[in-house]
Amino acid sequence: MPHQQTRQALILLNGHPSTGKTTSAQRLFFQFTPRWRVSLLTTLSVRLSLGEMEDLRDESRRALVYDHLATLTEEKIRHGDELIILDGNFASRERRQAIYELGSRHELDVYLVECVVDNEESIRSRLAYRQRLAEDPQHRASTMELYEFIKNSSDPVSDDRLPDGRSPIVVQYTTDTQTARANIAVSLGEAQRDLVAQIIEALQPPRYTPTTGSLASAPVRAVIFDIGGVIQPLRWDRVVAEVKDLNPAVTIDDFRNAFYSERENYFGRYETSRMTGLEFWGMVASKLQIPANRIDALSATLERLYARMDDGVVRLIKRLTARYRLYTLSNSCPELERATLLQGHSYRHFDRMYFSHRIGMRKPFPEVYRHVLADTGWPPEQCLFVDDVQANVSAALQVGMRAILYVSPHQLQRDLEEQLVA
Repeated sequence: MPHQQTRQALILLNGHPSTGKTTSAQRLFFQFTPRWRVSLLTTLSVRLSLGEMEDLRDESRRALVYDHLATLTEEKIRHGDELIILDGNFASRERRQAIYELGSRHELDVYLVECVVDNEESIRSRLAYRQRLAEDPQHRASTMELYEFIKNSSDPVSDDRLPDGRSPIVVQYTTDTQTARANIAVSLGEAQRDLVAQIIEALQPPRYTPTTGSLASAPVRAVIFDIGGVIQPLRWDRVVAEVKDLNPAVTIDDFRNAFYSERENYFGRYETSRMTGLEFWGMVASKLQIPANRIDALSATLERLYARMDDGVVRLIKRLTARYRLYTLSNSCPELERATLLQGHSYRHFDRMYFSHRIGMRKPFPEVYRHVLADTGWPPEQCLFVDDVQANVSAALQVGMRAILYVSPHQLQRDLEEQLVA
């Protein structure tokens, strides 16, 4: 889709704990980084940097976190970032209003993505999953008590008004059904309509359309998994804990935004071996104000990104291996390949692993999917692809594969049951 953006914009994520805000924010981040200068700012990063992780219910501490997030947002606006994504629950209208007013002062459009879950059992299941990963700071809000506290103290988005009296541009995303719809009470310009469409595209999985012919109804025989964010959770906090030895002021958001800065010119080339590690990490070091002579130490921190596989995912893979051929296809680099190999025993169930920096191709470009199909010998209709980035899922569908947009281990189990047949 062509770049229609004519002025800066803010995307504000809103929702209760375990409604999918962080997953949705990251999905939006990856949707837009190939084309625009994007920053992702999160309350998690702010809390960790301020040392405010202990009492998530203390109102004064919550106010401190959101005030600091607003300050960082204004810095990004002044820096000229085209799109700034804010990940937090923003339960109170006062906190949302602060962002609306910030956008108005700088003449930015503000888009609000409201993440909701209609089924309370889904919430309980997600909270139970979070409790198993309690060492991960992003899963700290893991009790039904905290969920109810935030839910009961929330102000409805429907009553929000921008400083000029208009209603904000709202996209409601029901994460348990993965359906998104725009709730727009004002007329939009072409660039605004385009951005709303891309937000919905990033959040709502596309549908598989079988091709004609005998293979259209053929059963799946091979399952191809993405690695980071699907098989292995991402732990940016562990990476930054080591980066702080090089620059104590670096936050999760600082590192992630620097890592994906000008993505097509830097990481997009590094993950296909068209740029050296010295060039790529030199750029990251410069943005993080880390001395050039510490580039090797900086690059080594990325090996901490991949967390241990979730036990539920491991059990799922073991069940699949009895009936399906398993593969991985990952946008990667040498550091992330080494991070994967640290869990090598868990990958013994896979027939082959494809890393972008080794094959010189990456998702979502069609040639990488065709390469895997040609190398494995499977027709696309008999392959099921699983990824947490919508653009990658769409590309797999376009070459004729079946595909699943990954949300959580629990949802993956349900989606696989629907897709796989004997």
